[in-house]
Amino acid sequence: MSIFKFTGLMLSACLATGCATVTTGTSQTITVETEPPGASCKMTRDNETIGAVNPTPGSVTIGKDKDDIEISCELSGYHTTTKSLDSSFQGMTLGNVILGGIIGIAIDAGSGAMNEYPSSISLRLMPESFPSAEERDRYFDGLVQEVNESTEKIAKEGKYNCDNKVCKGRLEKLHTQRDGELADIETARSEARIQTQ
Repeated sequence: MSIFKFTGLMLSACLATGCATVTTGTSQTITVETEPPGASCKMTRDNETIGAVNPTPGSVTIGKDKDDIEISCELSGYHTTTKSLDSSFQGMTLGNVILGGIIGIAIDAGSGAMNEYPSSISLRLMPESFPSAEERDRYFDGLVQEVNESTEKIAKEGKYNCDNKVCKGRLEKLHTQRDGELADIETARSEARIQTQ
């Protein structure tokens, strides 16, 4: 088959069905990991359960959609941890502007193919109790240091290290995420029980 015929077939497919729908599909697999492993995790979207992993680590296939997913993980002896998986615009849909026009975009939007979620997520579950106040503080101080060091490392990457408006926005979002994680750590610290002898 010549390159021209192949290209023509691909263009026809995009025009008829929407590029992202054809090339990436309307579903995707998400891998879920927890620290510690062995947790039971449930995924919900619009208050409807759409998938589960039990126990972690594991993977689940879900349908794509424009709405975010909330994932909640629980394990005996640990606080339930909840995190959001953001639905993001998929670059392949831009091909529809050229190839499929409004019809292609509408098909991708209706099928969910124009959106995608992160391919993996990792959640840390916080212990409900500690043998002593010293061990509790050592654990949570370590988490604070880990979050700060990780944020600093990410901030030094090229896409954050510049002076334009886009980079500043990314950096602000990164710092907001860091502040949220640090607040969660301090909440878990205040709620952690000290085991009685």
